[in-house]
Amino acid sequence: MTRFLGKIWLGLIALAFLAATMRPAMAQQRGGGRGMGMGGPTSTARLATLPEVETELKLTDDQKSKIKAISEQLVTDTRGLFGGGGDPSETREKMEQLNKDASAKVDAVLDATQQKRMQQIEIQVNGAGALNNPAVADQLKLTDDQKKQLAEARDANFQTIRDAMGDMGSMSREERQAKGAEMRKAADEKLLAVLTDQQKTEFEALKGAPLTIDLSQLRRGFGRGGGGGGGNRANN
Repeated sequence: MTRFLGKIWLGLIALAFLAATMRPAMAQQRGGGRGMGMGGPTSTARLATLPEVETELKLTDDQKSKIKAISEQLVTDTRGLFGGGGDPSETREKMEQLNKDASAKVDAVLDATQQKRMQQIEIQVNGAGALNNPAVADQLKLTDDQKKQLAEARDANFQTIRDAMGDMGSMSREERQAKGAEMRKAADEKLLAVLTDQQKTEFEALKGAPLTIDLSQLRRGFGRGGGGGGGNRANN
């Protein structure tokens, strides 16, 4: 049973990595937790279902309902994709497309002010992983060559965690978290190295005012709106 649960845990790590959530919400995350060791699934659609984010964006009941439906569909599609195996690069690309499609649907529900704040929150939570957001890439004026380099860096990062999964299965939770933090830091550095110094400064400015978020709510049952987890706010 322990070995079986370990495989599930490792699978969730890989899924979180595919979701391009390279880093959780820095120092402002409640309790200083680290999600499932690699940040947990924190796409725009997932983040927008969290109570803190709903309050920050001043979402109406109708908006909350629509975003919840988008998030639930993303979770369903993600689970189906994760169980399919296949080439890691292709799987990452499919996962990224699912997140982009879901994010576009969320943007359509939000007004301009809410969209801007949502992007800031996403960058705070995902760190360098947010460079995969087309809107962020456009604002930083990333060149085609930089986008290609970012894709190559993401492939390399994903391969790193695939290679590490076997060893992590025998580690304690604390050791896995430490290893995850180490890989997350290295992954962020690879992505940020693609940017110019000016772009790095502009990217930092895009984070906006810090928001304290309890990301552990997304861990249980893949989070609120994803079957289980509801409004649970237990720290990691």
